[in-house]
Amino acid sequence: MELKRRALPVLTALMLVLTLFGLLPGGALRAEMSDAYGLRVAGREVTSLNKDDILGDGSFKYDPDVKTLYVYGSLTHGSGFSYGEGGPCIANDRVKGLTINVVNDAVLTIENDWERCIDLYSSTTITGKGKLTLVAPSVCLIVNIESTQNGDIIIEDADIECRSESRGFLGCNKNEKLIVRRSSIKMTNIYYTVNMFPKGIELEGCEITKPVNYEIKLGAIYDADTNKITKDLTIVPVLDTVNITAREPKPGEKPNLTGSADSTVALSWRVKLNSPVLPYIEMPDRVAWFEGSTELTESTTFKEGTVYTVKARIKANEGYALTKDTKVYINGRLASTTASDFSGYVTYSVDIRATDVIPGDVDDSGEVNMKDITTLQRYVNGWDVTINAANSDLDGSGDIGMKDITALQRLINSK
Repeated sequence: MELKRRALPVLTALMLVLTLFGLLPGGALRAEMSDAYGLRVAGREVTSLNKDDILGDGSFKYDPDVKTLYVYGSLTHGSGFSYGEGGPCIANDRVKGLTINVVNDAVLTIENDWERCIDLYSSTTITGKGKLTLVAPSVCLIVNIESTQNGDIIIEDADIECRSESRGFLGCNKNEKLIVRRSSIKMTNIYYTVNMFPKGIELEGCEITKPVNYEIKLGAIYDADTNKITKDLTIVPVLDTVNITAREPKPGEKPNLTGSADSTVALSWRVKLNSPVLPYIEMPDRVAWFEGSTELTESTTFKEGTVYTVKARIKANEGYALTKDTKVYINGRLASTTASDFSGYVTYSVDIRATDVIPGDVDDSGEVNMKDITTLQRYVNGWDVTINAANSDLDGSGDIGMKDITALQRLINSK
């Protein structure tokens, strides 16, 4: 009897230790709850136990050290749940500064009428190389952030399409602000595309191309022609730089009326994924040369010392835009906008003097290449090297310096 009385406290203490260390079910439950991050995927709480493969199929992973949820695959969720059950595809309940990184193309589909694809209760950035498609009967993405928190929702270097008959991006008129940076967003035939962002909507490195006439006001994007929140919305990245190459006018030679172009866009990852000649603009099928207001023909001969105007007409391909902020260079010279039309074509022009000078041929080899950059850099840095001064003064300032090196780099990149 005495042995039993002594064993009881020992057994009780042992059970307490096992529970505290998670070796009994109650302890295991408390350990999992204590490691929850405030993030849900398909209604499942993300914890330290499942963060490396949240759903067990390799489609979602969370790194708490950098507060990043990685999306590798698609998800269909919500079928068979009653009202108030299941939750959205992704819910950021309390991770301040969360990043949702869409690594691969993914489709998030919510199948019940009352849930959303994405719920955001804390500041969040959506980015990534993959295209994210949100499919929902009601709302694709909802933001509900209290006034005591940073309410910024940032779409950065992303490609998002919303498919819904009701709402695209919806705030809750509290502290929400939508910032779109260098991203593509497409919504078609949605009752309200973007609405209820009281802190504003900002576009950086991108432009709204549909509707053509729009107005951002009252936390929404309006069709200026109807003065109603637009049902169709297309936002595209702005082309940052376009380089056009035309044959330099040489005295005694005839004009070459062909040209070529390449371009870079603000989306650095897109640049890396594409070939060196990027398909962001339609290549100019021809360039036009003018002496004053008279257009030259292929039988015209360039005259020494005469200033000619070369014009190139280009158009951004679908999914991108040329704007007033796009820098266009012709043969390394910054071009000005001459004309534009409703079909999206823009004409750029520069003046070039016909001369035997070969701009950029620093070492007088007859070619312009990387050796000329090396030679010019050495000259500017005080090395004892010989240069062709006329060919090296690319900015026409009369002095040779760092601006000429920059212009030469741009010229070589345009070839």
